[in-house]
Amino acid sequence: MSGGGLVKKQSVLIILWLGTVLCSPSLFAAPSQTFRQCTKELTYDLFLSGHRIGHLTRTLKWQGNRVNVHSYSKVNILVTKSKFKQTSTVYWSEEQGEFLTQSFSRHISGLMSGSTSATFSADGLKSSVRKDGKTRSFSSRDIPIRDGDAVGSQIRLNLIKGKKAFNFKLQDSDDVDHYYFEV
Repeated sequence: MSGGGLVKKQSVLIILWLGTVLCSPSLFAAPSQTFRQCTKELTYDLFLSGHRIGHLTRTLKWQGNRVNVHSYSKVNILVTKSKFKQTSTVYWSEEQGEFLTQSFSRHISGLMSGSTSATFSADGLKSSVRKDGKTRSFSSRDIPIRDGDAVGSQIRLNLIKGKKAFNFKLQDSDDVDHYYFEV
């Protein structure tokens, strides 16, 4: 085949591809909610000083801009056994352009046993935490308060965006801790 025939063939293929892309109705349509649904299960072995002490399983179920995260771990250290169960709901806030926490509930048996649940305001600046029957309220004047799952999601996003320094307020069972990160 001569060089001219190859150019014509490539031109025809490019025109066909361009026509298909530009005339495809799905190109400009927003994806349906079914395309944004995803369930992932991640299992980690936990180690302390080189010895396997347990495992952690996290199941993430995305629906639209929201994810429900179910975490379960079992840890055995010497004669101490602990189990950890947590469910949290994290969502993407269009207003803030960040991941925020809607709520979480946690139950720990064994060492450091207890139950904790928390709810967060829509802007993330207030939280209400119930631990072992007692309720406490927390607030932030500057940045949202998040749980560990929302912090992890936001850290990943910040790194993807190339951010080098950022900070978060993390809701603990009985306090809000301020963390600073620098890459």
